[in-house]
Amino acid sequence: MVEAPAGKQLNWHCSFCEQGMIKIKAKIDRLGEQMVGISTKQQTFEQTLSEINMDLTENKGKQREFEGRLGHVEATSVTMKEDFDKSVVISEQVRERLGELEARMLNFEEQMVPQVNIRVKTVEENIAEMKTKVRDEVTEQVQQVGLSYKYILTGSAGGNTNTGTQSRSEEIVKETTSKIQDRLNRLNNIVMYNAPEECYANMNLYLREEKIKHDKLIVVKLCSEVGVDCKNEDISEIRRLGKYVPLTVENNVKPRPILVTLENVIKEKVLRNAYKLKDSSCDISTKIGVSHDMSKEERTRDMLLKQEALKKNQEARGTEFFYVVRGLPWEREVVRIRKRTQNTVRKGVAVPATVGVASEDKLNGGQIPKAEVNRAIGDPEETVEDSGRERL
Repeated sequence: MVEAPAGKQLNWHCSFCEQGMIKIKAKIDRLGEQMVGISTKQQTFEQTLSEINMDLTENKGKQREFEGRLGHVEATSVTMKEDFDKSVVISEQVRERLGELEARMLNFEEQMVPQVNIRVKTVEENIAEMKTKVRDEVTEQVQQVGLSYKYILTGSAGGNTNTGTQSRSEEIVKETTSKIQDRLNRLNNIVMYNAPEECYANMNLYLREEKIKHDKLIVVKLCSEVGVDCKNEDISEIRRLGKYVPLTVENNVKPRPILVTLENVIKEKVLRNAYKLKDSSCDISTKIGVSHDMSKEERTRDMLLKQEALKKNQEARGTEFFYVVRGLPWEREVVRIRKRTQNTVRKGVAVPATVGVASEDKLNGGQIPKAEVNRAIGDPEETVEDSGRERL
């Protein structure tokens, strides 16, 4: 037994009870800890339950959204089914229509083939008849030309021979034939002036291929500057006119002109667009001139026409017209042209009415475009003699 100290409440208990109390206290402490753990778990559970409730609410919203989309899909599927049914009907109609067209085509073919065959046969007969008629007419014309030529040579239809008349007639025929042949030979030719040939000084004079290659590059470059597509294959022949003289400080010789043979279409385009050279960004192109390939007689006549045009331009100073030389080499003539107004647009490019001109143009008060005046007064380079032509 344990006795309590004096002055205090007297509590009697045995040692067995004290140990029991200790155990009970320990159990109470454990129960407290367990209660704390249970409380924590309860809070966690409540939080989880709250999250689950939130997820359920969100899922309900998504479910409603899904149900809405599902309804839209169902409505779309219904529409698609209706469209599909319509397309099936349309395809059936198209198939029926194609069948009708095919039947019509077969019927048309059965009807037209005999008619076409008849028409082709008729055309062939007409062509054969026309060939026969043309052959007869050509034969008749040839016979008439032969008789006329014989008449010219003999001096009379009866065969009386006049030696002087016959000789003169032969000369006229030969001269005319020679002129026609010369024009045909020059038909696709152009002449380029002031094309540089300084690089010849560094070339072997016997390497003709290198010189031709150099000049072809110049021609192709010039055609490109005036908007014409030209390749090496389009250049049938190319050569310099005159004898080569090396350029030195003392002689200051000008480059020899280049004679170029092109396709007729390319030649026409180059001459038509030659005015673009003066506005070219390439320094070489602005110095190069282009003209027809003329005979000596044609160049002489062309120079006289240009002098006439220059004289008329002097007389027409202050008017709205100026004169230039136009036409093919064998039918050149002086024509009157109205001056362009300020900033006239030509082929999409704004061109001032008056530009800086050569010294000869000062006689006209600067009222004639430079290119037109230069063409009117002529270029000294165009007086190259035929006898001076030779291959590189």
